[in-house]
Amino acid sequence: MILYYSPTSPYARKARAVIIEKRLQKKVREIALMPYENPKDLLAANPLGKVPTLIMKNGEALFDSPVICEYLDQLEEKKALIPNNGDKRWSVLRAEALADGIMDAAYLTVMEQKRDAELQSQSWTNRLKEAIERSLDHANKSLPTNTDINIGTLSLNIALDYLDLRMPELKWRKGRKNLEKWVEKISQRSSMILTKPTP
Repeated sequence: MILYYSPTSPYARKARAVIIEKRLQKKVREIALMPYENPKDLLAANPLGKVPTLIMKNGEALFDSPVICEYLDQLEEKKALIPNNGDKRWSVLRAEALADGIMDAAYLTVMEQKRDAELQSQSWTNRLKEAIERSLDHANKSLPTNTDINIGTLSLNIALDYLDLRMPELKWRKGRKNLEKWVEKISQRSSMILTKPTP
């Protein structure tokens, strides 16, 4: 299998972290590329031209990180990162959705700030930042008491690292001691260390 990814994409990082957590490194070859350069192999596999994109054994492609992560998770039933059913499944998927929402808002904020000054919308930027702040406060209050590893907790750590990378001025740790202590623990996992982006 082949995974197309960008080193700074938090969405692609989710897939790469799952590969490590599920010990699939020998089964998936990772190829780094820049989506904005429209590489022909990526466009041939994914008409959206986005990462991550996974080429399965049968040659077909999967795209969008939640789909890819669930596919990778079910390849090896032991140590499931996404529960199959019950309340636990919806709790984990809700946590993943919250983390993905933080990533979405952060990415859109960064893209908005790259536009020409006269085209930028401060009200739109403010709304995105408010959504991030609310989500961080929610996570700070609702974190699990242990370091349970699942797609939700991995995604949240990745979202927080993305804020450090792209929006350091946000200073998300301020007033969020629970979140700060929690991230210090989960950040020590090899899946987080080996996939951590650098500026």
